[in-house]
Amino acid sequence: MAGQRPLHVRCLCVTYATPQRKGHMPLVRSRFTVLLLAGTLVLPPAIRAQGTPPVTPAFDFSGVLYANFQRRTDDAAKAANGGKASSKFDLERAYLTFRMPAGERASIRVTTDVFNTADQTTTSFYRGWAVRIKYAYLQWNFANDINGSKGFSALARFGVLHTVVVDQIEQYNPRYLAQTDLERNGFFSSADVGAALLVSLPKKWGEVYGTITNGPGYTVAENDRYKDFAGRLTVTPFASGNALGAWSKALIVSPWIYAGKTASKFQNGGTGQVGTVPEGLKRNRAGVFVGAKDPRLTVGIDYGQRTETTEGGDNTVASPRTTTEVTGKVKSAFAIVKPFALAGTKSSLARLGLIARFDDFKPNDSADAHNQFTIFGLYYEPTSKVTFSLDAQQLKPKDGSATPEAKTLFVHMQALF
Repeated sequence: MAGQRPLHVRCLCVTYATPQRKGHMPLVRSRFTVLLLAGTLVLPPAIRAQGTPPVTPAFDFSGVLYANFQRRTDDAAKAANGGKASSKFDLERAYLTFRMPAGERASIRVTTDVFNTADQTTTSFYRGWAVRIKYAYLQWNFANDINGSKGFSALARFGVLHTVVVDQIEQYNPRYLAQTDLERNGFFSSADVGAALLVSLPKKWGEVYGTITNGPGYTVAENDRYKDFAGRLTVTPFASGNALGAWSKALIVSPWIYAGKTASKFQNGGTGQVGTVPEGLKRNRAGVFVGAKDPRLTVGIDYGQRTETTEGGDNTVASPRTTTEVTGKVKSAFAIVKPFALAGTKSSLARLGLIARFDDFKPNDSADAHNQFTIFGLYYEPTSKVTFSLDAQQLKPKDGSATPEAKTLFVHMQALF
């Protein structure tokens, strides 16, 4: 995590011998080497050179833990529990991140995702906590201070990496409370397998981020031949000045676009079908995120739109294949404020804050049905890396939506380490 000192690991060798037995010479029973880093087996020439002090690679380990107690009071939960509200303690996520250099200007990152498979209705091998990869990529910082312009740099990534905008929104909208509006409503996952390019702009203007990924997300394997392209431009209009005060320096404006396709379910034809369908189905998204962050006040507004091609019929003479283009949109606004800190209080009350979030998701613009998701809560930070919150969350169907209503009271915990 940011601010932590790297952990340096050295090779440790231990040798021991057994006592001498009559008629035998001393016997060295075992010699073993504890190798925490495989890279220390082959030392670079600079280390082997006489007079050069040994250098060990920097190994950085960090993580975040999300846990909660929840009590559901909606009708669906009561119906499944004899008319009573349901409750449980839950470890929602444990992200463990490992970072390490991979030579000059290169590094690797691996983040494991510890999750509960009981929430995955398709799994059959185990109902409990399991480990999967969230991020695992090679990063190559191939250009720094381009043309002598300070801060103008570029890097490439390859592997399981961040998608175009979800991770950026999570830096403003706390993930321990809930997923972002885009991920909750199936726009795209927070991570996927592919390649990415990140260009940092000079004079603190912002950055440009582009990806090419499989499309299904990090939780499933690639399932068709198509690849998805995405790009984001983040502008920080006041980062270099004090025109609107210190708070405005953290203001960002991030328009983004996502263009993809999925395979037709009739791509290979079949018995009784009139033929194959080689063309892909449209899977496009676009939107903009605006946010500003300060230890005392964080706000954000997000808008996303998606356009998808859906199929109907059986691709037969009696039931011809049909296609329909469906457009939906999501809007989200949130605020996180520490009122006593804003007032200048120096006591422990300055660690107390309020949370509010409102999402509205309309799956199909041609229909009235939509869903509203709200969070209202109170949180406290006993340390700079631990947060507890008491919050109420509600998913409410509106105007004929078939989505079941959900009402949940949470005690959330987030621990950074």
